[in-house]
Amino acid sequence: MIPLLLQWMEINLSSSPAFDGEPVVAVNPANPNNVVVAWLRAALGRSYIATRYSMDGGYTWSDIHLMPHIYDGFNSADPTITFLQDGTLILAYIDYDIQSGEGYILLSTSTDGGSTWSFPTPVVSCGEGEDCPIDRPWVVSGGNRLYLTSIEAAIMGATAPYHVFFRYSPDGGNTWSSLVSIGDSIYPPGWLRSMGQIDASGDTVFLAYYSYDPSTHPLPGHILARSMDGGQNFDYREIDRLSPSVAVDTLLKRGTPIVYVSATGILMATRVGSDFGDADILYYRSTDMGETWTGPIRLNDDPEGNGAYQDMPWGCSRDSIVAFFWRDRRNHGSGFEVPFDIYGTISLDGGMTFGPSFQVNTQPSLYDTLLTIKGNDFMGCDVGEDGIFVVWGDTRDTSMHIDIYLARIPLPLSKKERIRNNRPGGQTFDPAGRKRLRGPILIDSDGSKTIRIR
Repeated sequence: MIPLLLQWMEINLSSSPAFDGEPVVAVNPANPNNVVVAWLRAALGRSYIATRYSMDGGYTWSDIHLMPHIYDGFNSADPTITFLQDGTLILAYIDYDIQSGEGYILLSTSTDGGSTWSFPTPVVSCGEGEDCPIDRPWVVSGGNRLYLTSIEAAIMGATAPYHVFFRYSPDGGNTWSSLVSIGDSIYPPGWLRSMGQIDASGDTVFLAYYSYDPSTHPLPGHILARSMDGGQNFDYREIDRLSPSVAVDTLLKRGTPIVYVSATGILMATRVGSDFGDADILYYRSTDMGETWTGPIRLNDDPEGNGAYQDMPWGCSRDSIVAFFWRDRRNHGSGFEVPFDIYGTISLDGGMTFGPSFQVNTQPSLYDTLLTIKGNDFMGCDVGEDGIFVVWGDTRDTSMHIDIYLARIPLPLSKKERIRNNRPGGQTFDPAGRKRLRGPILIDSDGSKTIRIR
């Protein structure tokens, strides 16, 4: 058989002495060659949202575009992007001014894959809920329906008890429902501040968050909020009760990504936890829409209790492909203040089995005090038709700044072949080359990786 060469790319998308962080990525379902990345860029005493797009599957990229502020003197942060089923691109981000106490979640759309954008309009304002509910927005689509979550703005002085906010748009962002708080008397967010991380398929919405209120339960909870009617009503299920240490604010980024695989009906909830001796990426699996759960199971496969911290998990899926990525310190020592790599794991059977975890980056990120401040709280990933894209804030450069790196991890099968072969007990994917059918990874002088498949 003639060897097939697949390019594993690693690209610096920001290449700036400025501070860049909080990257997200999305692949256009109507045109999988269209990939868009957005991130926070701080320059000249202001912060902006930067975007770049590709029309050839990530091989070449547009110039950087900076999104406008709604008012002079405002700063921006926390981008989140998604595509509607028809290929309309949605970008949301916060725009705020601490001195005046004003702030908004802004929404902008693009109908040409990120080349041009509509002028942003507010979809949430500081005055709509307690403690300015505009922080850490997250937008996802269910077809042409949009779902948006946010929390109180820490930069505006938010204090406990905390909240997770939600609203939906039935028409692609033209109109929006009222802003509501997620949680009930049994499962309030309470004294544990966390993002409300969300996934959706059509009218089915899943949202995961932490809950901690000692008056209702002595242990923090990992909670699922579930809606079957497009976000109009939610019920709540307990994924797990956790160690009290989860309620302690540390430098670890303890996200709770949730992924629903409609092709298999598997729902996966992830978190950071020390259940196995140190900070690991843990996941739970449900085959009955969140009614019952198995787990926790370690996603990272380094030795248990070796002191290496993993944190900042992110997940994505398409068809029967599921991928998770995170920061991993297994190669550099114990604790938080050591270099880190980006690791991931991939399932080709809808989350029933995962291949071994593998390193994404070619050079480690060095520890820097920049990692202890806001602006490096999350990363992003999305699944294309023949590759998986992951973006992260990288500190490999020692000049006291963060760059945005993107990697494109190739998938060896076409979309139809993947669907046909993704059945229980099917082959898991190992990009690190440990499968017998895969050859070595060759690293070129420009940092790109070539995988030889025989």
